[in-house]
Amino acid sequence: MPLLEKITAFTQILRLEHQFKIGVGEVTDAMRSLEHLNIMQGRNMVQSALRIVTCAKLEDIEVFDTAFQRFFFPERQGQAQPLLPPEANPKSQTDQPANSPSLEPQAQPSAENPEDDPDFAGANPKLSPDDDDPNATPAEQWMRGLFSAANSTSEAPKINAASLEPMLLAAAQVIRSLRLGRSRKWRTLTSGSRFDFRKTLRKSLSTGGEPLHPFWLGHPKRNPRIVLLLDGSRSMLEHTQPMLQFAYALAQRSRRVDVFTFSTELTDISAYLYQRQLELPNLKAAWGGGTRIGENLRSFLREHAPRVLTPDTLVIVSSDGLDVGETQILENSLREIKRRSAGIVWLNPLASHKDFKPVARGMKAALPFIAKLSHARYPEDFSSLLDGVSF
Repeated sequence: MPLLEKITAFTQILRLEHQFKIGVGEVTDAMRSLEHLNIMQGRNMVQSALRIVTCAKLEDIEVFDTAFQRFFFPERQGQAQPLLPPEANPKSQTDQPANSPSLEPQAQPSAENPEDDPDFAGANPKLSPDDDDPNATPAEQWMRGLFSAANSTSEAPKINAASLEPMLLAAAQVIRSLRLGRSRKWRTLTSGSRFDFRKTLRKSLSTGGEPLHPFWLGHPKRNPRIVLLLDGSRSMLEHTQPMLQFAYALAQRSRRVDVFTFSTELTDISAYLYQRQLELPNLKAAWGGGTRIGENLRSFLREHAPRVLTPDTLVIVSSDGLDVGETQILENSLREIKRRSAGIVWLNPLASHKDFKPVARGMKAALPFIAKLSHARYPEDFSSLLDGVSF
């Protein structure tokens, strides 16, 4: 289907199914915006251009993103395959003689992709000490299974309501202490440093030319936004309760807070916190599994950054830095987050120890891009979270 027909069909869906106020003018503007873009640069460029043209309200953005995904990138609909041969009988495999060659090709680890290595990020979680590497000790086998990315059997997270009041006070203190300066743009204010002659003159037309209502121009205070990225992997489970309480408290004190949890995948839990749910649903691969910090930050940039990252956004990452993914992905993601936000604060629970050194490879990769490395467990720790930090 030609591009013009696809854009026309997409805008028709927005108009008929989602009640967007779109006409011929918006379709024309959409096509003109794409003329100035190289659509081969990626989906985000096209999606952002169309979003600007078609969305008239803040509430339209989420609806637009969902409709865009369903229209241009629909889920694959598989067909039943009744003629496929049945799965191999596990018993027949065990009856195979020990010296007979296996019919299954053995995957070889790739030097370019360390995830192909069976020792990378752990082996299958159900391995016994006799499986996998015969030279490995039982402790090594057990650790590989425990920290495998596939081993995600933790229960759904719950927020402890016993001590929420001190955390609510701490969250309010953080919001008050978040000083991001003033906007660089001139805006009309009730009082300012520059007289708005144009608007004052226009307003005087309704009073016979008398400037009874003077207007001023100034730099308004920025309206800060906070993004929390919470590491919910197994190595962090004993440290996540204070961070969940803090995220819950922030969501009750401000509507400009976005909270994400990640393990091997990333999930947005902001809606649950705004609804005051103390028991979160099963987050599946976003909780209790392995750790892919870099890959999840990259997913955050692709799927959520256009909506939540602005020069007024403070990003708080809670993680021990034990990333088992590619370090380069983590570096690139943090560099981009830093560029598009006010700054990054990294909370590492291990930093509470006096002999702590950021030697984990994920932590070492993050250091050049963060404004502050600290730890927080109690409400007073969160109250002073931004002390000594300027953005």
